Amino acid sequence: MAVGSDVVSTKYRRPRRRARGPVRRLPGAPGDPAAGRAHQAHLRRPGRGLPVLAGRVRPARRRQGDPFAHGAARDYTVRDYRTHLISERRAKPASVNLALAAIDNFCRFVGLGPANTRCEELPQLAPRALSVEYTRRLLRAAERGAQTGTIGGVRDRAVLTVLLFTALRIGALAALDRDDLAISARKGVVTVRRGKGERYRQVPLNAEARDALDAWLDQRTALPGHDGPAQFLSL
Repeated sequence: MAVGSDVVSTKYRRPRRRARGPVRRLPGAPGDPAAGRAHQAHLRRPGRGLPVLAGRVRPARRRQGDPFAHGAARDYTVRDYRTHLISERRAKPASVNLALAAIDNFCRFVGLGPANTRCEELPQLAPRALSVEYTRRLLRAAERGAQTGTIGGVRDRAVLTVLLFTALRIGALAALDRDDLAISARKGVVTVRRGKGERYRQVPLNAEARDALDAWLDQRTALPGHDGPAQFLSL
């Protein structure tokens, strides 16, 4: 039987799959009143959002006004929520700051602006350093490059050894001049004239760094611009 373009037999029609669970629709653009009402309805569900919406704000604060309409009530609510996260939920400083950032984003979305509250101070963590095995592999790779006899390999080995054994920053190393290195047979010193915080300091050089720098100084004279003040030259 011929089937027209506008008529499809239900016998051969493929059944449509239904989505499991309720379909959630995204709110409209920022500033849309309907979108703001949708966010408020979502946050008023038990266990979600700000503590005033979950019934955990002090009664004195609750009488200050609607936190979605008044700036002062918003600030009190966010401060109480911050206290709730720290004292009751035992949240870490990073989690508290993440929650406060999400609330500020929501307040901007509904047109209230960010809340007047302070974030938690994050603890100072020690910087991550290279492992002993990775440092050994890096030095061996630099040494293999220098054994090829190329100027680039010799220079790279000198750069890596100075960075590893003196803890100089890349900018401080790039700013070194020839007069900033004092190397003898038994000791050596590199002078950093403008390091972090514009500080002047002198760093001793171990035997491996001195050997790498001596090899670089021998090869440096073959490069154009070797009579200039810069210690490390581009190839």
